[in-house]
Amino acid sequence: MGPKKDIPQLPQLTFTEVPPGHRFVMKRFQECNYAQALEGGIDSAHTSYLHTTLDFYQRTESYLEKAKVLRARFETDPDKLKPEDLDFLFRTLDKAPRVMAKDTDYGLIIAAQRNLGDRYYWRFNQFLMPFYTMPPRSPGGHAFVPIDDGHCWVWTFGCRLDRPYAADEILGMKRGTVSGPFGAEVDDNYFPSHNKSNDFLIDREVQRTYNFTGIVGTGNQDMAAQVCMGPVTDRTKEHLGVTDVGIIEMRRLLLNSAKDLCEGREPPTARNPDVFSGVQGVSLVRRCDVSLDECVKDAIDSFAKTRKRTQELMKSII
Repeated sequence: MGPKKDIPQLPQLTFTEVPPGHRFVMKRFQECNYAQALEGGIDSAHTSYLHTTLDFYQRTESYLEKAKVLRARFETDPDKLKPEDLDFLFRTLDKAPRVMAKDTDYGLIIAAQRNLGDRYYWRFNQFLMPFYTMPPRSPGGHAFVPIDDGHCWVWTFGCRLDRPYAADEILGMKRGTVSGPFGAEVDDNYFPSHNKSNDFLIDREVQRTYNFTGIVGTGNQDMAAQVCMGPVTDRTKEHLGVTDVGIIEMRRLLLNSAKDLCEGREPPTARNPDVFSGVQGVSLVRRCDVSLDECVKDAIDSFAKTRKRTQELMKSII
């Protein structure tokens, strides 16, 4: 796409800078426009239903007991809670996040804020120009690469800095059934086993008794929601709400960049691959009197730690 002399430099994403055993990469063909798939990648609000089991809303005894135990542990020592436990606790206690977005030198940082007494849980999604997303709780993300107006390639990537991936982790990520970069099973031609021709293998009994979708695998659930809107959904009939701030800002950024390109101005990220270095999804817990700007600074400061750990890993194997 575009003249060869203007090919952008490769972005310095963390997964490209680690040994092969520490890296996970896969791709799938997806039957929709890249932008509507991208929007699902940066949205935080949908996790409260699309990827949620029914006991989240039924408030079963076992579910409430788990929340009670986690809250007690949080009040005693919040730093010892795992990221997935923090996410469970705050999504249980605050089902309607407040969403905010800020421009960065690599794209956007999108904040979802949930409340627990005198503290906020901040979930920072990353949008990296022109088509990368990185959610929290996942050491990686996705790239939604356009093929044509109605199809895209979805690349899923991740890395571990502490150790190589185990075989069962890789299998689970490919199926989208374990915590990490969520992929989706594909055949030898990268076509998903769960697709619109087989209703994404929806199981109505699972839908009735276990989860909202009846579909197994986080990646498959995302794909079903994105593809079932049609190849290019009609934006004139949508009604964006307060949780769509990240999507609104992403569209603004892409449209402005397209206009700039038509006038001969490249996006700054095309010639500055280092701005992507260390960027990752981040979750934080901070007091309510800590401002959004301060929390964003803390999130961005954490990228330097990722860069340092990556450099230390590479030195250890040389």
